[in-house]
Amino acid sequence: MPPEYTRALRAAKLERLHAKPFVTALDGHVETVCKIQKVRNSLPFVISADYDGEIRCWDMSQHLLNWRVQGHSGRVMGMTVTNNTKQSPNLVISTGID
Repeated sequence: MPPEYTRALRAAKLERLHAKPFVTALDGHVETVCKIQKVRNSLPFVISADYDGEIRCWDMSQHLLNWRVQGHSGRVMGMTVTNNTKQSPNLVISTGID
């Protein structure tokens, strides 16, 4: 396949990708967001973490901040959310540079 054709095909794919409408911006983090985690058993919730250790829970259906916590004094390095069961609620587990 000629390189010109490959470049044109990639450009067309990128144009189609970026043509989708912008839905919303979730403002609030002071530093760059470094981790995003979906809450598996709760459809509208997403957890995000940034370089200064703040962790936030977003309600994507209403585009609002649900809660926030200063989890670490440095960058969040890893994050996961446990599965919600009858015996235990969802837990956010994070690791960071403290």
